[in-house]
Amino acid sequence: MVVHGGLLTNVIWANRIPGTDSRCASCSLVPETTCHVLRDCFRARRVWGAAMDSRRSQDSFMAEVKEWFLNNLKHDSSNDSWPIIFGITCWLIWKWRNSSIFDEDFTWPHNPKPNVLSLWREIDSVERTCSLLSPSKQNSSVWVSWRPPPRIIRNSLEG
Repeated sequence: MVVHGGLLTNVIWANRIPGTDSRCASCSLVPETTCHVLRDCFRARRVWGAAMDSRRSQDSFMAEVKEWFLNNLKHDSSNDSWPIIFGITCWLIWKWRNSSIFDEDFTWPHNPKPNVLSLWREIDSVERTCSLLSPSKQNSSVWVSWRPPPRIIRNSLEG
């Protein structure tokens, strides 16, 4: 969804529903794009500051959103857990953004790192359990795609 611009940010809503405010729900300073909500908004930056390993480069925050997202999801031998932590952090930022809009009692966590690490530990535990239960199964990726059928134009000559 992120790579294909499918998150329903305020910019997307404003394009679909005329008159809708496209500004960020948290800072109200700039249009709420995918890049802004997941990375550039002050709330997202605070979460990333807590979640990022000190070895991760801040330079990755200068890339376009698609490049930033895909590069951080790649397997990195120096830190096997980073792609999972990255995905969890993106998901939590999006979840908390939506909670702040739709739940009037919600407040952003003051220290988001325990939330990120707790989910990571849970996922890591499940992965370890699954690999112990079925060590003979090998992981494999299968890319699935869909192509629309060719357009068929029919002319009716009956009149």
